[in-house]
Amino acid sequence: MKVLMFNHLPAPYLVEFLNMIGKDIDLTVIFKDATSFDREDSWLNYHFDSFKADYLPKSFFKKMMFLFKYMTSDYDLFWNADYSKLECILFTFCFKFRRKIVLMHADGGIPIPRVIDPIISFVMNRADFFASSGAECDKYYTYYHVNPEKIIHYRFTSQTNKDIEKNKQFINRRDEFRKKFNVEEKIVLFSVGQQIPRKGYDILIQSMINISKDVVLVIAGGKPEENVKKIISENKLDNIQFVGFKTKDELSEYFCSADIFILPTRYDIWGLVINEAMSFGLPIISTNKCAAAIQFRNQFDNGIIVPIEDICSLSKAINELVYDKELRDKYARNSLESIQEYTIENMVKDYQLLFADVKRRSNYEDSSN
Repeated sequence: MKVLMFNHLPAPYLVEFLNMIGKDIDLTVIFKDATSFDREDSWLNYHFDSFKADYLPKSFFKKMMFLFKYMTSDYDLFWNADYSKLECILFTFCFKFRRKIVLMHADGGIPIPRVIDPIISFVMNRADFFASSGAECDKYYTYYHVNPEKIIHYRFTSQTNKDIEKNKQFINRRDEFRKKFNVEEKIVLFSVGQQIPRKGYDILIQSMINISKDVVLVIAGGKPEENVKKIISENKLDNIQFVGFKTKDELSEYFCSADIFILPTRYDIWGLVINEAMSFGLPIISTNKCAAAIQFRNQFDNGIIVPIEDICSLSKAINELVYDKELRDKYARNSLESIQEYTIENMVKDYQLLFADVKRRSNYEDSSN
């Protein structure tokens, strides 16, 4: 099968996945951007070993010539990873006009009612099939009136089998890391994320006002926002540590030294850091706008979901796990056991079956017309 994909950035886990799946299909990927203002270039992966890659030009004239070249090329399927982009809409209608297959891919999704919902539904439903990361993503699709029979599941993750095994080795050194960070006698809350309003760290910091000073909150991922620093200062919260950006191995040490992982996000269509925290055997606290946390909680019973913007509910959830070690241990076990199958290798297997199913069903539908 000759496949054209459109995606945003050459993220490391995405490129690793595409290199694996590219061994089975003739794959070309158009990336909207080669770099990002909020990501270090060193984070990105430009090793395209098993697929061809191209970048969308910035100038209008070059972009039009670029799109025309690919729209008139002989591909069997358009793999659409961003239905809202004008380029993807043009590709979708072009492939449909040429009676080719359109597959929409979503890592996750949380519906947000908007005036333009009918337009979104119309555009989205031009696709023939829909790749979904699970039950929460299904709700996103069905909100826009996608036929459930056209939805096909895959397991979404950023971790390989090797990563999962390596994390197990880190877990065995938990006491070493807790001693290193001088938290042997503490309950440690840990969070990783960009220090931007969407991630909800102002809510998390305010929730700490009602938490014992014997509980330590450690946050990795950058410098705190000014309003967050103000909350900390005004309330004399000396049990909160911002440790900045960390390498993958450094983050592993922090994950292992923690007792509870918290992602206070106001909105995440998935939230891959949830997968990562689970692979270190951590119970999860997150919000009702984090698709990964909701799905894994419902599927594996490994944590607590609180409403966004709800400081009291977040404080209550933290205290519940701080003072109930039996519940904390139960959620930790469920996290570690359930995440083992969420690997990039298994995501590739899911997509191999997905492509085979799409091809089989498309041939059947063509023959029945």
